[in-house]
Amino acid sequence: MATPFISTTSQWEEIYVDRVEHMQNRQINKGIEPNTKITLFNPQARLAARMPMLRMRTEQIYYRVKTQYAADSKRGGAEWYKHEYLLLYSAGPDEIVHTWTWGEIQATMKANS
Repeated sequence: MATPFISTTSQWEEIYVDRVEHMQNRQINKGIEPNTKITLFNPQARLAARMPMLRMRTEQIYYRVKTQYAADSKRGGAEWYKHEYLLLYSAGPDEIVHTWTWGEIQATMKANS
């Protein structure tokens, strides 16, 4: 079943510290070879196209949503969603800057450290 939104974050540190490890563990637990990809979106292009972009934490507060998801993360519970945004429906080609595999990002970081 397709998800009617794309979840994204505005914090690189959050991707590095929490998200990648979580995604890779989820893939391993499902018996899938980890193949994490990171896509950079241009939020200004999305807004210019008049496409919706919601802040997850604001929506959780408004609708009084409590979640156990990622309660064991390094940031814990609600902090997991602090910088998360929801891109509803889809993301068009003008909104996508580039997609990298996590391996490509690690190789670049290693080469530049």
